Amino acid sequence: MPGPAAAVARRLDRLDARAARWIVAVLAAVPFALSIPAPLPPHGYGHVLWGAALLAWLRHPAERVRYLLYAAAIVLQTLAFPDIDFGWLGWVLLVPYLAARERDDGAAWWRAAFLFGFFRAFAGYTWLGNVHYTGWLAVATLSVVAVAIDHESAVRFARFPAEARRVSTAWALFEWVHSWIGGGLPWLYLAHSQYAFLPVVQAADLVGAAGLSFLMAYAQAAGFGAARARRFGVEAAVAALLVAAALAYGFTRSFPAAGPDAPAVLMVQSAFPHGVKEDPATAGLSEFDLWDRLRDLTKAGLADHPDTDLVVWPETMHPYLYVEDSPEISEDFATSLRVVAWQTGLPVIYGANTFTDASRLARGHNSAVLAAPIDRARPPDPGDDLVRGIYRKQSLVPMGEEFLPRRFLPEAWCDRAFAWLMRNLGYPATCDLEAGEGFAVLDAGPGLRWAALLCFEGLWPG
Repeated sequence: MPGPAAAVARRLDRLDARAARWIVAVLAAVPFALSIPAPLPPHGYGHVLWGAALLAWLRHPAERVRYLLYAAAIVLQTLAFPDIDFGWLGWVLLVPYLAARERDDGAAWWRAAFLFGFFRAFAGYTWLGNVHYTGWLAVATLSVVAVAIDHESAVRFARFPAEARRVSTAWALFEWVHSWIGGGLPWLYLAHSQYAFLPVVQAADLVGAAGLSFLMAYAQAAGFGAARARRFGVEAAVAALLVAAALAYGFTRSFPAAGPDAPAVLMVQSAFPHGVKEDPATAGLSEFDLWDRLRDLTKAGLADHPDTDLVVWPETMHPYLYVEDSPEISEDFATSLRVVAWQTGLPVIYGANTFTDASRLARGHNSAVLAAPIDRARPPDPGDDLVRGIYRKQSLVPMGEEFLPRRFLPEAWCDRAFAWLMRNLGYPATCDLEAGEGFAVLDAGPGLRWAALLCFEGLWPG
C-alpha cells in the first residue's frame, strides 16, 4: 500500500506549472506578511514556510538527490559553526555542495545560487531574526546575489585547467563579494570555522582569513576530484603539501606569554539570549533585572579574582541613556555608575547607548563608556562625574544598526522611510544608529590604556 510520501508525490506531479508558481509565491509571502504586525514577529519560525516552497521542485525523483546534497552542505555548515561548533566539518562541508553542482551542469546558474546561497545564509544568520525578520530575509537574498556572481564569473566561465583552482578561486571571490555587498557581511568564512584550532588558524597571520578559506576550499575541491577520478593526482598532492605546510607553521609559531605586569581584566557576561536582551519581558524580566544580574556577577567575579585591574561589561547592556550635554537626562546613568564604582573601586567599561546632544535623541551611538573608580572609603557623591571617555562604534551592522539608504539618499527622506518601517513593520529604533568617527584610546589608570572593538568591528582587520 503506498505511503503518505508517495501520495504527496503523485499530487505534486499533477500540479501544472502555473499552480506550482502560485504555491511558491504564496508560501514565500506568508513569512513576510507575518512580520508586519508587531505582536506577531515570526523570528525563527516563518522560515519553515520558505522551505516548504521547495516542495514544488521535488516533483521529479531525479532532482531529489541534488536537493538533498545542497541540504547536506547547509547542515554541515550549521554544525561547523557556533553554537554546535564542530569546526573540523569546515574541511568537508563543500564536498556535498560540489557534488550537487556537478549534477547541475547545464542547468540555470541561478538555481544553484538560490538553493545554496539563500538557505546557507538563512541557516547561518538566524540571530538576525531577533532584530527583524525582514533584515534576516534581506541578508539571505544578498547572499544569493553573491553566490550568483561567484558562479557566473568564476566557476562556470573561468578557463583554469584544474577544477580545484576554479572552485577555490570562486569561493574566495564569493567570500570577498559577500564581505562588501549590502554594506558588508564578512561572516561564515570557511576560515572562521577554525577559530578554536590554533595550529590551523595561525596561518591567517600570513595570508589572512581569505587565504585560509582559499586553502580549505582548494583542499576540498582537490580531494573531491581525486575521489571522483579514483586516483591521487597533482592537485591533491599540492593540496596535501599546502595543508601540511600551514600546520607545520602553526605548530612551530611561538606564542608570547603574558608578562608578570600584564593587567588582569574581569570580563562579565550574563549570557542572556539576544531576544531577552532586546525584550526582557519575554522572560518575565525588566531591563533593570539584567543590570542587577550583571552587577551581581561583577561582585562574584571580584570575590574570586581580587587582583582584577579592570572590569568590562557586555555591549549595549546598560539600561540607562547617556546624553553628553544633558546631565539632567543622564542622572540615572550617572547614579548607576557611581553605585558600581563604589562597590568595585575599579575602572569599569560599559556597553551603552549614548547621544551627543539632546536634540539628537532619535539617533544615538552604540558606545563603550569608561567609568573611573572612586574611593570606597566614602559614599559616592551625587556630584561625581565618572565618565572618563567614550568610544563610539564606527562599523555598524547593515540594516541591524545602520539604515543603509542613508549612505546615498537625503536624510529627510530616510527619516520618513525609517519612521514608516518602525510604525508599520515594527523596526526597532536601534536599527538606525549613527556611526562614530575615529578610534579612541583611553586611559583607565597607570598601565591601563585600552581601545575597544564592538561586535561587528571585530570582523574587519583594518
